[in-house]
Amino acid sequence: MKNLIFVLTTVILLSLEAKSQNYYWYHNKKIFIEQVSNKRFILFESLNDTIRLKKSLDTINARIESFKKVNINVDLHKSTPIGNKYWTIVETDSSLSNNPLILYEAPFFLTSHSNEVGLSHLFYVKLKNYMDIDTLEKMAESNNVAVLGNNPFMPLWYTLACSKNSTGNALEMANIFYESNLFTASEPDFMTNYLPMCVNDSLFDMQWGLSNVMDNLIDINFCEARQITAGNTNIIVAVIDQGIELDHPDLTNICQISYDLESGSSPSQIYNYHGTSCAGIIGAGTNNTIGVAGIAPNCPLMSISDCMNDASINTAQELANGIIYASDMGASVLSNSWGHDGFQCSMMDDAIDEALSNGRNGLGCVLVFAAGNNVAFPICYPASLSSVLAVGAIDRYGYRAGISRYGASLNVVAPAVIPTTDLQGLDGDDPSDYTIFPGTSAACPHVSAVAALVLSVNPCLTQAEVKYIIEATCIKLPYYTFSTTPAHPNGTWNNEVGYGLVDAYQAVLEAIPIIGDNTIDLCDTKPYYFRPSDILNEPTLDFIWSVSKNLRIENGQGSSGIEVKSLGCGEAWIALSIVYKEDTLELLKKEILITSTYATMYLETVFENSDSFTSDVLISGTVTISSGCQIDIMDGVTIYCTPNAKIIVEPGGYLNLINATITSACEGEMWQGIELYGIDGSSPHDLSSHGFLYMTGSTIENAMCAVNAGGVRYVMIGSTEEVDPPTQGGYGQRVLFLPLNGGGGIIQAEYSNFINNKQSINYNSGMLYALSKVSMGFYKCTFTIDNNASFTVTNNTSQIFLSGVRGIHFNHCTFQNLQSTSGVGIYANGAGVDLNMDNVNGIIDPPCIFEGFGTAVYVTNAGTALTRIVNTEFSNNKVAVSAKGSNNMQIESCVFSVPTSTTVCCGVLLHNCNAYKIENNYFSGYNGTGLRVEGHVESNNYIKYNTFENLCVACDIQGIQADNSNLTYCEGLQFLCNIFDNNNQDLLINENSNIRRIQGSIFYAAGNQFGPTVSSMNIQNIGVERLVYYYNMGLSHHEPLYYAGCAINGIPMDMCIEYGYTGENYYLSGSLTLEELEDLYLEKYDEFTMLELEYLFNYNTTSIEWDFYIDSLLSYTGMDEVVFDPQQLDDYIEITEIKSELDMICKDAVAFLLKEEELNKSLFNVWLSRSKTKYTEYLLAESYMEDSDIILMDSILDNIPILYSDSFIEENNNYSVCLHYLASWRSIDPDYLIISQGAIDTLESISSGSDLASIMAESILERFGKDFDIPDPLVICWRIDNGSRSEETGMKESISESEQKINISPNPANDLLTLDNRQSIMKEVRIYDVIGKEIKRFTINDSKVIINISDLKAGIYLINIQTEQEIIKKKIIKSK
Repeated sequence: MKNLIFVLTTVILLSLEAKSQNYYWYHNKKIFIEQVSNKRFILFESLNDTIRLKKSLDTINARIESFKKVNINVDLHKSTPIGNKYWTIVETDSSLSNNPLILYEAPFFLTSHSNEVGLSHLFYVKLKNYMDIDTLEKMAESNNVAVLGNNPFMPLWYTLACSKNSTGNALEMANIFYESNLFTASEPDFMTNYLPMCVNDSLFDMQWGLSNVMDNLIDINFCEARQITAGNTNIIVAVIDQGIELDHPDLTNICQISYDLESGSSPSQIYNYHGTSCAGIIGAGTNNTIGVAGIAPNCPLMSISDCMNDASINTAQELANGIIYASDMGASVLSNSWGHDGFQCSMMDDAIDEALSNGRNGLGCVLVFAAGNNVAFPICYPASLSSVLAVGAIDRYGYRAGISRYGASLNVVAPAVIPTTDLQGLDGDDPSDYTIFPGTSAACPHVSAVAALVLSVNPCLTQAEVKYIIEATCIKLPYYTFSTTPAHPNGTWNNEVGYGLVDAYQAVLEAIPIIGDNTIDLCDTKPYYFRPSDILNEPTLDFIWSVSKNLRIENGQGSSGIEVKSLGCGEAWIALSIVYKEDTLELLKKEILITSTYATMYLETVFENSDSFTSDVLISGTVTISSGCQIDIMDGVTIYCTPNAKIIVEPGGYLNLINATITSACEGEMWQGIELYGIDGSSPHDLSSHGFLYMTGSTIENAMCAVNAGGVRYVMIGSTEEVDPPTQGGYGQRVLFLPLNGGGGIIQAEYSNFINNKQSINYNSGMLYALSKVSMGFYKCTFTIDNNASFTVTNNTSQIFLSGVRGIHFNHCTFQNLQSTSGVGIYANGAGVDLNMDNVNGIIDPPCIFEGFGTAVYVTNAGTALTRIVNTEFSNNKVAVSAKGSNNMQIESCVFSVPTSTTVCCGVLLHNCNAYKIENNYFSGYNGTGLRVEGHVESNNYIKYNTFENLCVACDIQGIQADNSNLTYCEGLQFLCNIFDNNNQDLLINENSNIRRIQGSIFYAAGNQFGPTVSSMNIQNIGVERLVYYYNMGLSHHEPLYYAGCAINGIPMDMCIEYGYTGENYYLSGSLTLEELEDLYLEKYDEFTMLELEYLFNYNTTSIEWDFYIDSLLSYTGMDEVVFDPQQLDDYIEITEIKSELDMICKDAVAFLLKEEELNKSLFNVWLSRSKTKYTEYLLAESYMEDSDIILMDSILDNIPILYSDSFIEENNNYSVCLHYLASWRSIDPDYLIISQGAIDTLESISSGSDLASIMAESILERFGKDFDIPDPLVICWRIDNGSRSEETGMKESISESEQKINISPNPANDLLTLDNRQSIMKEVRIYDVIGKEIKRFTINDSKVIINISDLKAGIYLINIQTEQEIIKKKIIKSK
């Protein structure tokens, strides 16, 4: 808080500097701007103030623009009232700060590009994280600014508002907030025309018909169209009128061909200004800083002149001749701002028909006529002809001009009363060389120019197609009602304004051609392209192509041409957008048809009646099997699926595959797969509530996901907006994966194959529902990926993906990745999985098999789900089983063949797991680690009846795995009844690690066998505390021969039934029922309570001095020096063993309940509470959360830091955050659920750790679609057996003659070590620890030397002795 006060004080001082210069911050850089002195933004309260405001501003001759209402779209902050405020822009040199009606004023500025920008009263601040909102509020309050709210799409961005009472204007405040270093960014709200004037002609701001920024944006979208084309020099527009002034400075693109109809010769003549004014609208020069802008300035103008005086003779024939002449001389568009009433003319009709039929080499000229200006009459002739475009006029507000004729013959309308070119000097209508041109005479050349733009981008269009495009793309004016009429088929129409206002931009877009075939065969690839010459010649154009879902762009994205591949049958489209001058222009779609040669095809089909497929068929798009419908595919039938094909089985629908195959129709492509839907909360045995898939002897191959049970919808972070499935990942694109329902779909498969599917099974119930018990099983199925797959397996892909479900069975199945050692076989997140669940009373062949995976089975945050892995063989996997934050995992009767490779591999990797059962397994492999236990779990766990053979490290302990601090008993990880044979190291307890201090007890030995081939090191303890190991002195190979950091004590018996891996014999004893476990628990609990009370009474708080006891066993001190009663040790160990029995009973009871068909939550919670460990308390809180009992959940979480000394406040708080997120999300209808960016960011932050809360947060994010990427195990193996291990290859070297003759004594040694080399002089000696870190170095020059190692910790070390000829590597042991 003090720091914040200091910063806020500093901010006030910095404000003086922030005001001294005009700049803003962008990406940590100052951007300087120059203030404009005569233009201001002002804010005021109400429209009622406008009259008074105008009067007060008139006194200072201020120019006022129109008044606008403030609109701000934010999620309101603490119901902050935004209110109805209004703003305007004022041009004045005078200060307005003293005007009482003005709430705020701010200047305008010039950017470095001389663009003018205004400064509003708003500025934006981006928080560093969501916890910074308090800081923002305090700083806003100290500077008198209002926090309005945050951006609903980018929630870290907040909008703030200034007033005249704020410390500064919005620019100054943005700088002050940014320079405080409390926020990621802070920026002012600059006001600019994001569609700025697109040309620099001096009168352009008066050409409202081309760009009308003030009046409802009523214009023809000239600026947008100009981004595509300004016309083509090959498209000539003939202006048949009173002649064009050929030397007008703003009309420089006059065609050399011109004609005078009066004289019948060239050049054309000038009879009045009318023709020149029409010509300026079409083709005046642009960006020449003078006059007006023509709509199609690059299109040459052809001047066809006629007197057109009233009652002049021969005029009809002259005008008809003009039409023929223009058509014959190559004009594409004929603009005719004339007409007459009362009669029609066959000669004129013939001329028009000739131009329409034969002009432009048979494509036809486009003829445009003015509708006429006297509303007392109908539309004049020839505009009344249906074959031409009749043009009416509108005003700048979008209303029909009062004089503009209308009626059934009207096609479109265009602007009138606009500036245009005039005859120069006094000959014109205005001496300025420009004039204001009214009526339909002005409207007609607008449409003529648009027709020329259309032909400029697509000169292959017929005149009828041009006419259609102009009519179909018109803007529907807001004050008129448009409706469908039979006489006007090209869109909705209105009697007064026709199809609406001509839209140059949309008309041009509609006309642009994408060139390529109109049909494409399924699975074929074809080119499609666009001619860049059809648009402005800009070297910086970017092309963005898009296609329909049944097409895919193969290459060419970003260029003017692409190749597309067809992925499904039926109608398809290709579309092009162009990025031009930072604007994205969406162009025309090209419709195409995808065809197929298959005789039987189902395209986007819904089956409502049962059917059987007896011959091969093609499926394209989505095929749905409705409720009550059964589809049978059998007897060798193959279903060929297009890449966009998907089969949906709705609740109550049935799909039976009997000796059938479903595969991809396109070689090298993948189809989408089968989706099974279900109804939330329904019984897993109620087939009417689930989509059902039955497979026997069948194959599904080459699918993105062979079977997806439950279905997934894709939504944007921070909204309920559903989006298309992302092509890659999605989480990084702010897309979340949410389940469609609470778990649905049933699959039963036997003797079936899943081949080269990117994912074979996905069952995602998500975290939004209670853990679902599902009826899904696989018997003797194979899941195979080989080199024929069209994808490469990566570590973030899995064959089986399970989320939020339990009870998925895989019996005697084979999982093979024949590509490379990567990817995951089974990924279970908040889910349970059973491998060989029927192996409960004995081994039943064949086993499950996993081969070739980066991680064969990965389980994270199992929660209330049980994972059982029984009778399973793992070979050539980097990690066979990896588990994080999982409870009650059982791994029994499995064979782990850790591969021999340069990559260190691991059989079982447990991270922060509890109540696991690792029993009766066989681990082997020269280069790897059998079992690695990581994390911080201080409760009782057991590794029993396993065989570890030929491993680098049999069991590797990293982290705190015991609580040895309790005065009355200790608890933690024990190793019992295992066989360790010929390993480099049997049991390694790393630095900052521990296991239960007492391995075995004074009553029963641990029962581990070390041999018959003794390992290089039996127990290597370099952890935080020494331990006592009790061995069975009556059996061979049970006494550890090589050990460090521990004392050993022999006793005559153990409790082992067998030793190591025993196969079927392991199952000879039956398990207890829940009732028997209850009776046994109560009996043992009473005994435990009584003994604990007696112990406390007898010994008070006297603790056992373990170091003295261990020293006595090592004969470093006598028992007479031990300061505690030996009977205390016996009592302590007795209580410890009973506590271990209680924990085992609780573990067995929880496992029993989790195996049941329906989980008895009441009993489950009772047994969890009896377990009395931090881990089970978290699990109990999660269980209450699933039951929506948030009060009990919070009570459990609040007590954890009090009850358990090993708990961490931060971990507890973060775990609470995760559970509260889940609880709140579960309480909302999923269709209306919004997952905010803030929640995602918080979970990301929590997941960066390694504790239980981090595992929970990571689990949630991965269920939302975040890629899981399981790293290789961080296991370091340095083999130190006889004949030291080569650092480069990891292979055993032979013992050289010189090594045989060098003598090291004593070994083990406590302080002094003698090196005697009878071969040669020793030059240097280096000592390394077991992970290769250099500990000591001695420089010598003798054949015999004594070195002091008394300061080394007890343990194994490597010694490198450099002689004159070689380096000799040996092993030494430092004893206590």
